[in-house]
Amino acid sequence: VRSRICFVRCHRFSYMSSPVPQPDETEAMHLSSSDGVIEPCLAAVSEDPWKLVRVAMGSLAAEPWRVKQALLCPSEAFTLLPSAQISPYESFQKTQSFDLFRQSAPFFPCETNRTVDVIIIGPLERLEEKVHVQKVCAHLEAFVGFRLVVRSQHLALGKWTQPRTGVDGNEQLAAQALLAEVQNLASPRSVCTVGLTAWDIYPPRMYDFVTGISNIAQRCAVYSTARYFYGKPTSRASIEPTSAAFVAALCRECCKLCGIGECCLLRCLMNPFKGALPEHIREHPLNLCCICLHKLQWITQSDLLDRYARLLGVTSEWFVDEALWLTDR
Repeated sequence: VRSRICFVRCHRFSYMSSPVPQPDETEAMHLSSSDGVIEPCLAAVSEDPWKLVRVAMGSLAAEPWRVKQALLCPSEAFTLLPSAQISPYESFQKTQSFDLFRQSAPFFPCETNRTVDVIIIGPLERLEEKVHVQKVCAHLEAFVGFRLVVRSQHLALGKWTQPRTGVDGNEQLAAQALLAEVQNLASPRSVCTVGLTAWDIYPPRMYDFVTGISNIAQRCAVYSTARYFYGKPTSRASIEPTSAAFVAALCRECCKLCGIGECCLLRCLMNPFKGALPEHIREHPLNLCCICLHKLQWITQSDLLDRYARLLGVTSEWFVDEALWLTDR
């Protein structure tokens, strides 16, 4: 069966009832499918990265006016991710489009209690020696758009954590054991459950240490602050850069737990991480591009314009460039 659709897909095709083109969708390509193989007419869009961005962003035909306003003029508000090694179309193929995200989303917006649960592993005082826990949680809540709930009961350490001495002489806890305990305490109604610890953690095999471990299927994860700016003396002055890097990492990982994949078209927090050290996450902006914002809006069902205002209230201290971008936006 051959069919022609005016909806942008390059890997799989989907059907829409009475598609209504947007003003910037008039140049969207047509896709044809034959025997399950889709052959995109690349001549119109493959050399123009902004057309590929519009394709990946998905249709805005049925979206409220405020969503369209928040995603208005992407070429003026966002920056293309420079790449001299691959073509724009290859970057598009590596990017999770909005429609692929909806097909693989771990939950529908109405299926959760709209909360992100945070469990502190070990004494809170030790974690606060590394990061500003309250400010980190405020940034995370404003970024993802879900209510953040910090459990009042902290996980007490014991033999169940399988402690050991690492190769560099510091005490480590078993990441798999911590993750299993977080999964036991997690509510299936929560968006995700995240455990935070100041202890160094080690995986079951291959590596001497990791900065985090997650179970995407269960939407649970454990993240450690121990390796951020590792080897440098801890002081009051070092808490702020560590907190800022940890905020960026947590926001990125929570988006992953919500099913949001990597983006290779625009500069975005969801760009592939290529840093050698965990604090190199600060090379990514604490912003989402229009493609990822559309995904976040769908999964949270929140107002993106209100999100801009909430983010501006918390980012001005640690993320000046992002705060200026929000002001202009």
